[in-house]
Amino acid sequence: MCADGKVEALCEALQATVGQWRGRFPSPLPLELYTSSNFIGLFVEEQVAEVLKTFAADFSTEAAAKADVHVEPHKKQLHVTLAYHFQPDHLPTLEKLAKSVDVSMGCDWLAVLFSRDIRFANHETLRVMYPYAPQNEDELELVPGDFIFMSPVEQNSTSEGWVYGTSLSTGLSGLLPENYISRADECDTWVFHGSHSFLSCASPSGSGGAVGGVCDGLLDDRFLDDRSPGDPSSINVMCQPMQVLRVNSQSRLPKRTLFVCRHGERMDVVFGKHWLSQCFDAKGRYMRTNLNMPPSLPARSGGYRDYDKDGPITVFGATQARLVGEALLESNTVIDFVYSSPSLRCVQTAHNILRGLQQDGKIKIKVEPGLFEWTKWVSGTSLPAWIPPLTWQQPTSAWTQRTDLTSPLASWQCQSPMTLTLAGAFR
Repeated sequence: MCADGKVEALCEALQATVGQWRGRFPSPLPLELYTSSNFIGLFVEEQVAEVLKTFAADFSTEAAAKADVHVEPHKKQLHVTLAYHFQPDHLPTLEKLAKSVDVSMGCDWLAVLFSRDIRFANHETLRVMYPYAPQNEDELELVPGDFIFMSPVEQNSTSEGWVYGTSLSTGLSGLLPENYISRADECDTWVFHGSHSFLSCASPSGSGGAVGGVCDGLLDDRFLDDRSPGDPSSINVMCQPMQVLRVNSQSRLPKRTLFVCRHGERMDVVFGKHWLSQCFDAKGRYMRTNLNMPPSLPARSGGYRDYDKDGPITVFGATQARLVGEALLESNTVIDFVYSSPSLRCVQTAHNILRGLQQDGKIKIKVEPGLFEWTKWVSGTSLPAWIPPLTWQQPTSAWTQRTDLTSPLASWQCQSPMTLTLAGAFR
């Protein structure tokens, strides 16, 4: 135990010990994966574990000298717990995730100092879920987010549906309804006093305040890679050259990503709404009068007048879309699904993006009518006569493209993580 008045001295003892061990700390730290029916973790190899126990002994000596605090030696196997007490059917998935961790990569290790209230050492930790106003003098007021310490030996005289506990925020004790609380981790109530890096010459440090969970305490702004490269306290400043893996947004599980883009340059905007009279003769044959016009246009079931409300993109518009696809390809972006408005300009844009990605013919464009623009912008009393998806797939089509008509909303229920791109007629 450490008295409140000696906490600062204990922090200094930890800082001094870590400073002595910089350059001596095993790097990278060899870890071995161990799995069982209810536990998955990484264990430190026995030979290296003895070195870490020497560090603990040095800290014990420093703590006794600076803070007059006795630190008990660590006797259990040193390990990192990845999963514990999980459902048996979750084992294959958790094992796969654990094996995906590259333990050979270098990473930073921190010596972190936490404390807890020793009075509640043998209590169960509970989190308040809902507010509760006391109805009697022996009842405890509940505030969402607060923690309750409950001792099993104090529950013998309570009524069914009620528990007796002590509030972390107020220190008051009383009865409370058990359906207003849920189990929480004991570490959620620990107090974070500071941390020191074994690898960085200028280690991050802080003091005071409940961590609200160990991970939250470790992953606050002091530890994220949001500093500029020239910041002296950045992890980029290393005491010895090695590859360092920091916990940041890049190392987390990939999230679902949605790319939304508008169509490329369109014919009726560049050449005006009367472009049809410039390009089609009396028999409906298409002839381009400008190099920025597409070389050919597919025949429409309703005649060339269907292009009046559903026009194509220009040559430059197709080039724009293809360049977007090439940029995605160069950035190693993987596209899993493509959704498009049924407008010709949008399907063409999506097609040329896939060309740039070198995925045309491999990924099917899902034509979603619900992605069409606000219909108030459409002149007349009816929607455009769009080209049916099956027509796009015909070999005789001017732009052969794999398309599919989706069921509204149903096709969006895809499993994460995924990357999805959308070509829509948005303004």
